[in-house]
Amino acid sequence: MLNRALYINAAGAIEDSATYDKLHVFDYGALRESATVQAGLKLTPPFDSPAGRIGSLICFDLRFPEAAVALSQPGESSAWSRRPAHILTYPSAFTMRTGDAAHWEVLLRARAIETQSWVVAAAQAGRHNEARVSYGRSMVVDPWGRVVLELSKGSSAVLSQDQQQDEIGFVDIDIDKLDRVRKEMPLLRRR
Repeated sequence: MLNRALYINAAGAIEDSATYDKLHVFDYGALRESATVQAGLKLTPPFDSPAGRIGSLICFDLRFPEAAVALSQPGESSAWSRRPAHILTYPSAFTMRTGDAAHWEVLLRARAIETQSWVVAAAQAGRHNEARVSYGRSMVVDPWGRVVLELSKGSSAVLSQDQQQDEIGFVDIDIDKLDRVRKEMPLLRRR
């Protein structure tokens, strides 16, 4: 089994060329993702969407900045050096322990700052079963590292399923802002 991110286009079709399989499986404490999930083998090239060019990553991949940099600040030898990602996505299910330690927000902001990209992180929140609770707090971070959207603030992660409320948020992704940040501080030239 793979932990896979899909892109569904405006026509409702899955775009196979945008399919990404999580590279870094999560083995920490009692959680052993590798017992049921096989790691992916490669990054998926950034793909176009109405919001901008997307680079897909998943959950634990957030702790490995090399993947984010490869997608959004690729060197000249990269196959997508002329088409870098504007937006990095991280669908996730962070644990309460790492979320409460502020790893979630700090890592998302760090990836946005070091790649000068928008970071969109949809996060599972709440109790899956008696042994597993996800931290939640979906976020969108701009290319300057500012959190522009945060959902599930508070202690919703410990509520029972029937007490939880679903949330949805919207952000305008401003590619001109990304271009300004990359122009004002041209990190790619230094890589």
